[in-house]
Amino acid sequence: MCANTFLTARSSVLELVGPAGAGKSSLLRVLSQRDQTIRAGLRMPGHSYVAGAFPLLPTFLDLHRPYKRVLWKEMKRILYLETLRKLLKREVSGNHKAIIFDEGPVYMLTRMQVFGHEMLKEKCFKKWWRASINHWANLVDVIVWLDADDSILAQRLRTRNQPYPVRDTTDQFLREFLARYRVAFEQVISELTACNGPRVITFTTHNESLKQIADKVISGLDGEWSACLPLA
Repeated sequence: MCANTFLTARSSVLELVGPAGAGKSSLLRVLSQRDQTIRAGLRMPGHSYVAGAFPLLPTFLDLHRPYKRVLWKEMKRILYLETLRKLLKREVSGNHKAIIFDEGPVYMLTRMQVFGHEMLKEKCFKKWWRASINHWANLVDVIVWLDADDSILAQRLRTRNQPYPVRDTTDQFLREFLARYRVAFEQVISELTACNGPRVITFTTHNESLKQIADKVISGLDGEWSACLPLA
């Protein structure tokens, strides 16, 4: 059933994903400058985190029990995702054509895959993970995968003005770092799409300019991507 059969259509939800240096933040800036109806991410006020922490207390307690220590990073990532999900569900019925993330749920779930392998084995976490995948599969409409050759990504990372954790590492280490993220991204995206989740659109940023990619993304938002959205 398509959106034109509903009385109310909601904003499209997109996430730009891919390895570091692929151009996600730059593309988001271009898109938001080109179209004022595109909202670049969501700002989450501090009180939203506090309110969202209480329902997660049983999950946090069960998660910490096997390790007998406080897993601060894991708690922060779970809390971020839960808070973002609740906020997004309220915001998608607003006046924006689209809400686009460059470090949204797919990125955060991927970081949990890359850095939280030990935690992922626990039954409590697996239960939360499955529920989270299902929730985000119903909220994210399109994943825009951006990538480039490793040599180009390495050059971009090493010429960035801001400090970057792998900027001064060897080429071999950088290739392994990028490969780990690609594998984790692919796993998360595979789980999301298996739940009748988002469609995936792929661009290589060494073959197309950000302007060309932005043109295609906006064209998709104005056409087929927004043709079948659920009711807000």
